[in-house]
Amino acid sequence: MIKQLFFILALVAATPLLAQTDGNGMPAQQERRPHGQHPHGQRPQLPPIDTTNVVTLTKEKGEYIINTTKLCYDFRGYRGPTPLEIRVQKDKVVSVKALRSHETPKYYKPVVEQMLPKYEGMKVKEAMAADVDVVTGATFSSKAVKENVRRGLEYYQKHK
Repeated sequence: MIKQLFFILALVAATPLLAQTDGNGMPAQQERRPHGQHPHGQRPQLPPIDTTNVVTLTKEKGEYIINTTKLCYDFRGYRGPTPLEIRVQKDKVVSVKALRSHETPKYYKPVVEQMLPKYEGMKVKEAMAADVDVVTGATFSSKAVKENVRRGLEYYQKHK
């Protein structure tokens, strides 16, 4: 009787583990999701960022300033778009600055501090093709930032 009780308790405790395996006890294949899709279904809808007065490309004191708010609105980080301000002078990236977004500060701050400075000083073509490492724990945000830089510099090249 006691052995049967222990067997039932062990079976109940292992049920969540069994649910993640195939019929042979091997780990179940994980579903592949497109970029930006949350693993637990839909992410909450957040209010849109106002793009009414956003100018994508301006020139000021010999520097081109690219605002990616409108360029990458369709490419989301974890919680939404991750717009950037990219400054270019003489075909070199002077600075990359994060603009207002809905990203979680705890996870987005390392992206801003670790990834964005890596683009500074690069030639535009080099920065567009750069394979800057993503920040662990902020993969969606990191990929969105990389895409913002690429699209922003691509826009700059076409419209300078």
